[in-house]
Amino acid sequence: MSVPLTVCISAGEPSGDVYAGMLARELLASEPGARIVGMGGREMADSGAELLIDIRDSSVLGLVEVARSLPAFLRKRRTLRDWIRDNRPHVLVTVDFPDFNLGLAAQARSLGVPVVYLIPPKAWAWRRRRGRIVAQVATRVLCLLPFAAGFYRDAGADVEFIGHPLVDTIDAYGLPDRRGAREALGLSDSGRVVGLLPGSRTRELGCLLPPMLDALDVVRESAPDAAAVVALSGSTSDASVAEVTAMATIRGARVVVGSTYEAIRASDAVIAASGTVTLECAIIGTPMVIAYRLSPLTYAVVRRLVRVEHSGLPNLLAGRRACPEYYQSDVSGRFLGSAVTELLVSDAARDSQSGAFSDMRAKLGPPGAMQRAAAIVAETARSWAHE
Repeated sequence: MSVPLTVCISAGEPSGDVYAGMLARELLASEPGARIVGMGGREMADSGAELLIDIRDSSVLGLVEVARSLPAFLRKRRTLRDWIRDNRPHVLVTVDFPDFNLGLAAQARSLGVPVVYLIPPKAWAWRRRRGRIVAQVATRVLCLLPFAAGFYRDAGADVEFIGHPLVDTIDAYGLPDRRGAREALGLSDSGRVVGLLPGSRTRELGCLLPPMLDALDVVRESAPDAAAVVALSGSTSDASVAEVTAMATIRGARVVVGSTYEAIRASDAVIAASGTVTLECAIIGTPMVIAYRLSPLTYAVVRRLVRVEHSGLPNLLAGRRACPEYYQSDVSGRFLGSAVTELLVSDAARDSQSGAFSDMRAKLGPPGAMQRAAAIVAETARSWAHE
């Protein structure tokens, strides 16, 4: 391709923004003069991409929440569609966020723009017909998990298992040992520490943080001196940080922002929102309890459609319930507190998770996931340009 590469990236949630930012950095480093434009948040902006749409403080969770945000969704999609129509980038990269991105991908293909779907929908878990839809609208599909790649291959997609970029991220982070992590966070080197990882979305914080804090009361029945740290991502809004700090302080928990890895390493056990952070815990090696809660209506729909036994990514990779999982009404201080207490007091419970974590890491693939993704994006753009 004689002209510099122009890539449109669509990432509609904080988690997707992280991966979009990684990809943008790799593309800008490997493709001189490349231009990255699209929808994202802090990570994409910091990478050097141009944001047509800034997603900060606008992400939602669940079917019902998406429906309520439909007018804004459609406006944003029209903005990206119009930009793609008027500027004809060499490739569109969609990152997760399927309720938005599947429609955008179809629109891009109708305009003759190839689509690389990075982190396609979790159709292997529910709404399986989306596998065929992705195969139809995506030129290439890039999966971070091996079982997802297998599912999309069976659905007819041109798919590649690129490995998981968290392997590189955590290896390169320079994470201190537990003592150093505690020192960095102002925690005592002695005594037990419980980490609380309630997620980054406003609704997750509202649903998961209160029962996580209630769990501390149960933990302290067996370990009265147990300390607690609530870890929030750097993308959490100032208003949410202030609200969480007020809730946590009265329960004797410290709040840290942008130091999630240190909090995981400093903790003897964590209670984590189901999602990517559970893989981060597994890679770092800290035992966990997984919590998952949606709005009642969203959960009622999901429960009828879901086709997997586990929701936690470590358990899906392990093929068994290596880590305790709690859903909906079972996400309570009593259940979470009892489960995390067992991890604090039982060597067997901790060792069982540690063994599973070693196997999981091998399944996440070798280093270099985002370099492989960037190479495939550039290759796709060049292949289509020469057709």
